[in-house]
Amino acid sequence: MAADKQVAVLDIDPELDDLDSDTDLPDEIFDLEDDSPSTWKRVISQSNILISSSYELSLTEIRLLRLCMSSIDARKPFRHKRFLIRASDYAETFKVTADAAYLALNDAANTLFDREIRLGNSKNGRRIRWISEIKYHKGMGEVEIHFTDQVIPQITGLNKLYTQYRAGSIVDLTSVYSVRIYEWLCQFRSTGWMKIRISELRDRLNLVESYPKFNDLRRRVIDVAINEINKRTDLNVEVEFIKRGRSIEMIEFKFSTQPVQNILNLEPTAQELKAEIGIGDGHLAAPLPHHPACGSAPGGSRG
Repeated sequence: MAADKQVAVLDIDPELDDLDSDTDLPDEIFDLEDDSPSTWKRVISQSNILISSSYELSLTEIRLLRLCMSSIDARKPFRHKRFLIRASDYAETFKVTADAAYLALNDAANTLFDREIRLGNSKNGRRIRWISEIKYHKGMGEVEIHFTDQVIPQITGLNKLYTQYRAGSIVDLTSVYSVRIYEWLCQFRSTGWMKIRISELRDRLNLVESYPKFNDLRRRVIDVAINEINKRTDLNVEVEFIKRGRSIEMIEFKFSTQPVQNILNLEPTAQELKAEIGIGDGHLAAPLPHHPACGSAPGGSRG
């Protein structure tokens, strides 16, 4: 194996410094409906520390958190810590019924507060919580989420070592493992490949004690995720399992980008652009700049 290809083996303990946000920022509520760009326009950004951290979330929980993240311009410090998400926002973004969206918000309100993240390795990692407060407003179909001071700097004010992708790329994914693996691959989009040890994959997905037989892990987690990513996102992924002796020790993902419009209708029509910009016929001189569906900031692919 070439020496320069070693850098993508993901067993490096990330730096955990500078995890606290500016506590002097005013604690205001951000209402997604006050600034509700269409799905094709939203971008989700996270630090690479957060991308590679260990945590367990349900599909509803990860969707709710990503919906909040999609409303943030991650390059700038964010003065809001509280987010107000309505069932209508959830239903429109993830293409579910209103009843399903109400139920999803209610379920997340009962479980998300107890979810934690471990940053770093299993021995020396730092444990933090996603949120410090959550409130479901009965009868109104909305949930209020308050991110912790430790999470805020991992999703805002990012200028290096972060990964971003279009929110529309994950809206059709129905497995939380699909979302997580898609995000890992986006971190390495500039290289088109990524290697990860099986032990590291289990740790990140909080599956250390689940699916002890590799064949079960592959069938229930890896194969499901790769099939979904290939069918429902902009990435086309191939997987190679690398043995050490008789056991599978490592996975190599090789992937390329396929046209987003073939998977999801994320790009606006000319009429939609005109309506959003507020101009009449004959004034749409050129298309808007293209934004990649996923990618890392400079240096991001190094973890």
